[in-house]
Amino acid sequence: MALCVLAFLAFVAVSEGRYRINPKPHHDPQYVWTPNGADQMGVYRIPLITAAPNGNLIALTEGRKIGGGDTGYKFLSQRSISSQVVVSTQGDQKWSPTIEEIDNGYTMSDGVILGAVVTDNVTKTMFVIYGECEHACPTTRTYVINSTDNGLSWSDPVDITHHIGTNKTVFSPGPGTGLQKMHAPHKGRLVFCGHYHDIIDGQSYMNTEGLKCIYSDDHGRSWKNGTVIPGMLYNQPKVQGDFLPNECQPVEMSDGSILISIRNQYKYHGAARMFASSVDGGETIHYETLRVANDLPDPACAAGMAYVPEYDVLLHSNIINTDRRANLTLSWSYDQGKTWDASNRLVIWPEGAAYSCMTVIPNGDSPPRYVGVLYEQGGSETSDDGYVTFVVYDLNPEKID
Repeated sequence: MALCVLAFLAFVAVSEGRYRINPKPHHDPQYVWTPNGADQMGVYRIPLITAAPNGNLIALTEGRKIGGGDTGYKFLSQRSISSQVVVSTQGDQKWSPTIEEIDNGYTMSDGVILGAVVTDNVTKTMFVIYGECEHACPTTRTYVINSTDNGLSWSDPVDITHHIGTNKTVFSPGPGTGLQKMHAPHKGRLVFCGHYHDIIDGQSYMNTEGLKCIYSDDHGRSWKNGTVIPGMLYNQPKVQGDFLPNECQPVEMSDGSILISIRNQYKYHGAARMFASSVDGGETIHYETLRVANDLPDPACAAGMAYVPEYDVLLHSNIINTDRRANLTLSWSYDQGKTWDASNRLVIWPEGAAYSCMTVIPNGDSPPRYVGVLYEQGGSETSDDGYVTFVVYDLNPEKID
């Protein structure tokens, strides 16, 4: 019987075959938000993008009213576009006008902090998670909004701070996308990952940072704390070379595990991405899975990631640089992120760039062919002259056996 099972599995592996991709830009990069443009907003940062249940692409960002810093008065801004329009045209693509979903006004000096977005494909509901007052306040809150009409309208914010912690812990989700488990264990679970730090004696202590995931098994009605990987050493000033996991992007692999790409804040074992895995839906992550990918350089910045199971290829967008935020690059791995061959890379933008987010573009009942990358282009992380830019890549998949 065992031999029969092995023979069947071998037959399936051969019959399904393997693929290689040869990504090419499907159109020129397009500005989605421009500084001091038609929306009269000085700075846009923290790009998020995902596919709505109807296939439309939903882009979100922070509209920063005064300056490019993380603290300040902000909007949560949204634009959308049909995925069919994106892949059927190669010229100028018409995004919807900007909708300002959450407006902190001018009363909160440390407003909306994005954040991550995910679609529940069971209930056809989109969720956005974000924080408020995470940098300069003695207390912080974490909120979720949802949309049941493909991003046309959003619910009032729901405070989930009491689900995932107290005012003694700050949770900064993403930035990027969450995930819904498509495989066992915990099929259907919603997962967000990010980083956290503690509040001690009414003050934010960034020296207490670490990685954290939260999850929901009831389609977003309630949330629970999952894994925590603390930085070392706890509550002590950090220096270059210390271990401090920061902003992160999770994806689900074909075996049901969750792979997390992690910002390596103090360049532990080098200026490169870190990765870790969870085999129980984000409830735990063992240190044994944590590794530094020295073949994927990074200067400590947020990154995008997507897994395409139809081709068993893992896609990653980050700054391939060791000391400054320039040279945003698309990379791909055929062994689920264990190695990153330098020949499997394509430069997205060679000059100044920063955060990026990636989504697989729906293709109806056919295997996906395109991915979209929304990214910060130009300037520096706190400058007033950066753009939020969108580009689509045709994966050009080729079956090789």
